[in-house]
Amino acid sequence: MRCPAAVATAVFCVGIFQGCAEKFPDGPRVPTTPVAGVVLVDGKPAEYLSVSCEPQFERAAEIPGASAFTDKDGKFAISTFEAGDGAPPGKYKLTFMWGQINLLNGQYGGPDKLKGRYRKAASSEHEVTVGDQPVDLGTIELTTKK
Repeated sequence: MRCPAAVATAVFCVGIFQGCAEKFPDGPRVPTTPVAGVVLVDGKPAEYLSVSCEPQFERAAEIPGASAFTDKDGKFAISTFEAGDGAPPGKYKLTFMWGQINLLNGQYGGPDKLKGRYRKAASSEHEVTVGDQPVDLGTIELTTKK
């Protein structure tokens, strides 16, 4: 008899490792600067919340997007080419989505527990300007309430 929890865990791990094995494009690599912070939702750390940096400048198509997921303490470190390397210099709007990992295909998606409130760069109140020094964004507080 198989344990459903063990099967789900195995599927989850395969999905995670497949995602980790994904190669970044062989295109040009540009310098990056570390960007980190903490996200709280309704005053509590939010685990597996997606943080994306939407460039407010012209970015070469070969350069991957800069993003991160929060850990159990709500901490994140933005990654572009490798884990925690940061973002290329420039001005960004931050967007947030608090979804979940689909155990069957390992993909991250909705429903967004933040109800899409923080997904649009155009209306984002959270900005960061990345230069040549590490950026600590401090604590970003989001809410599920209106």
